[in-house]
Amino acid sequence: MRRTFGSIGSTRLRRSWAAPFAAALAIGGGGALIFGGVTAFANTGEVVATESCSAWSVVVSLDKNVTSDKIVDVISTIQGYPGFTGQHYDSSYGEIWSAGAAVPPAETGTVTLNINYASGALEFTQSGSIAPAADCSTPTATPTATPTATPTATPTATPTATPTATPTAIPTATPLGGVSAATATPSSTPTATPSSTPTGGALGITTPGTGAGPTSSSLTWLGMILVLLGCALLVVRWMARTGKIKIQNI
Repeated sequence: MRRTFGSIGSTRLRRSWAAPFAAALAIGGGGALIFGGVTAFANTGEVVATESCSAWSVVVSLDKNVTSDKIVDVISTIQGYPGFTGQHYDSSYGEIWSAGAAVPPAETGTVTLNINYASGALEFTQSGSIAPAADCSTPTATPTATPTATPTATPTATPTATPTATPTAIPTATPLGGVSAATATPSSTPTATPSSTPTGGALGITTPGTGAGPTSSSLTWLGMILVLLGCALLVVRWMARTGKIKIQNI
């Protein structure tokens, strides 16, 4: 039986080079895809435009991949909301332009974002448009009834009749003989008016001393003398006890 070793060696050699070559192709292709993708999607942005029955709004923002050498333009056809041209931004910027208001009135227009090369050639563009929303019913104002003030009747005061006193005739007695009797005039009897005695007050009555006992001033002086004698006695005892004075028996 004849064996050929050369063919086996060449086969092993081809297999040993196939795996590294395939790995190199995979790494190279992935790197090209990654770097190519970054380059293809650099310097981009977004325009979001919405309008409803109650409000409209347009927001223009840049992605975090715009370099400062690019020229950015925002072109607006919405009346009263102009855009700008020739601005430069870097990757730290997001929202760069916005507009919006309540509806009605509805607005119509288009906002376009252009990102240009430093030479002025267009690199990226995107637009957004607003238009009045369909099926928006206009609310009808309902009038509010104005209440009417009802006047309040003012009561009228009814006058009260004041009775008038009717004088009564007093008959005058005529004495016999044609002589008029003298009319006795009563004399006024004086009424004794009691004098008011002050409440809580006591009449000042001075009672002379009888000499039967000591008065209050005498008791006061006696008490003071006794207190002084007692204090002197205490001081002497204290000085004798502390040795500041010696008392000898006589």
